[in-house]
Amino acid sequence: MSKKVLLISVALIIAVCTLALCVGCESYKYDANLSMGDSTAPVSSNGGTVVKQGSYIYFVNGFAGYKTTLGKDNWFGKVLKGAILRIKADATDMSTAEVVVPKSVLSDSKNAGFSIFGDYIYYVSPSAEEDKNGKVQTDTIQFLRTKLNGQGTQLLYQITDKDVTYKYTPNALVVLTDGKLYSKSYDAKSFKKDKPGTLIAENVTSVEFPVNGDFDVKVGETANDYFFYTKAEEGNEVYSNKVFICNGTGSVNKEIINRNTYTDKPDDIANVDKVFSITLSASHVDASGITLYYSKSFYHGSSATVAGYYGYKFTKTEADNGKIDPAKEHKFALSAPTSVFAMGLEKGYVDYASGIKYVKLNDDGEGEVAFEVSGDSVKVNEVYSLDDNGNLLFSNDKKLLVSKNINGGDNLNIIVDKELALDNHLICPEILDGQIYFFLSSDNYLYRVNLAEYNRVDGPMTPSLFGKMTQADIDALKEKEEEKE
Repeated sequence: MSKKVLLISVALIIAVCTLALCVGCESYKYDANLSMGDSTAPVSSNGGTVVKQGSYIYFVNGFAGYKTTLGKDNWFGKVLKGAILRIKADATDMSTAEVVVPKSVLSDSKNAGFSIFGDYIYYVSPSAEEDKNGKVQTDTIQFLRTKLNGQGTQLLYQITDKDVTYKYTPNALVVLTDGKLYSKSYDAKSFKKDKPGTLIAENVTSVEFPVNGDFDVKVGETANDYFFYTKAEEGNEVYSNKVFICNGTGSVNKEIINRNTYTDKPDDIANVDKVFSITLSASHVDASGITLYYSKSFYHGSSATVAGYYGYKFTKTEADNGKIDPAKEHKFALSAPTSVFAMGLEKGYVDYASGIKYVKLNDDGEGEVAFEVSGDSVKVNEVYSLDDNGNLLFSNDKKLLVSKNINGGDNLNIIVDKELALDNHLICPEILDGQIYFFLSSDNYLYRVNLAEYNRVDGPMTPSLFGKMTQADIDALKEKEEEKE
């Protein structure tokens, strides 16, 4: 055989092998002709299903298909329902909405939602890959990013753990798995999908990721993007733990609570009630900093006694100092609530485990119950917001969006008398620029109502579809309407 023929044969073999490898593979190529939008504009509502940047609103167009039995159903470029779309904030014609991320961006993860940092949208999606038996690996969560023009999609990391805890920060993806906390920087030109990144800490027992909805590319990361985690103290029969504050890359990683925080003599038996195990509960971010909510317990031998439920406000200075000042700690209650909606140190929190209990600080800086209502009419699924007039927004018995004034001035107000989709780990309902966005269980699409237009006399509002239906859903809706006639 001549050298020329041998080279041609080798080339053909390589081509055939390459073609075989590509069959059944997902491609991130997208032929849409989109602009970069307002990529330098500030972002609001990061981490949810509706995000605003400049003159555009980006949103998750419904919920469908992540449990698909056919991997191709969730291939990039083939998804409309479940994709990320964008539309001009002042637009009223939903046909003008553009598909930016044509892939199902919500999963079975409890942390579903997306964020915009710089030129990219960061999101999660279930894997569309199939095993050798043809089973779609939907239990594998993929962390991806796509440019605002729909191009340059990259798979940052993937993990087979639907309960994985994570946070997209301005500079890195942070993941907690198997007690190890990792940071994966966005700076790399390419990413190894099975590598979680740089190890920040190990033997981590819990983490609290505050949600900072605001981002300004001109400012970058701020202290409001930091998070908290705990580790056990070392030593036999030592039940106290340590709390850390950390940023996304791990360059800020400081111990803020330990055995010596509340006493100089932690080993003295007389100070047993000043050495604590901290349980992180919730957090709230506002313009002035992060409020961390936590309970404290001390031990007599192996028996724990709850010391109370506390709140602490971390300003940028507090965060950079790397420790708390016990004198600035505020006790809200004797025990921790099981279901809490955090509103910041100044406003307090709502305990909605059985009704609505509003707790805030009094003039002496101590927590007290300011308002409480319970009964069959208040079966709260989740609380979503509190406006400046004291109106609390929550879902009631999975069927209602309800407003209740925590000052006791109003009765329960039914805003939307429709069944909400609350069982799909969607971060919703949420409020953006006075509009309430939520998914309805009837079709799993996104809807909205304008709070300013609500009138108690007129009763519940009729929500408007915010998105684009697939042709299959349009046909199904038409068929239902014909059956009614």
